[in-house]
Amino acid sequence: MVEMAVSAAILALVVGGFFATFGGANQFAVNSRLNTSAKVILGSCLNETIGTPWTSTFRKQIHFDTGGAFVPFSPPNEGIFALPLGSHADGEISLFTTPAGDETVPATLERSAQILTAERSDLMVVAFRVRYTYRGVPAEPLVAYTVVARQD
Repeated sequence: MVEMAVSAAILALVVGGFFATFGGANQFAVNSRLNTSAKVILGSCLNETIGTPWTSTFRKQIHFDTGGAFVPFSPPNEGIFALPLGSHADGEISLFTTPAGDETVPATLERSAQILTAERSDLMVVAFRVRYTYRGVPAEPLVAYTVVARQD
């Protein structure tokens, strides 16, 4: 009888350890995929910034100086990253959406633009930040930035 109780306890520990290990590995994979999705969006925004000409006569929203403060920003190709249902607020994106569109991991995309100095008003630092919460736990915000130069 004692042998059966000990073997049942050992079996319970092994099965519990199995589920705990694979549950943790699955959670790590989900977090990694969400992080990668955020980096893809940041990369797309940086590419748009670098590829947008900035002259004294031609300015796009991406070049407007926000004084270093982060403001909501929607990428030009927001149809790829936008939340699937109806209209959404500026800067509201999704890091994951099921094909049916019934489950999403919403995120906020923000942009900051600031002229470096008055002496170098031809250089601007443009930064993007993605913030999201998964299962009630806020993730560390991801930030990417670049410096752009006026072309005149």
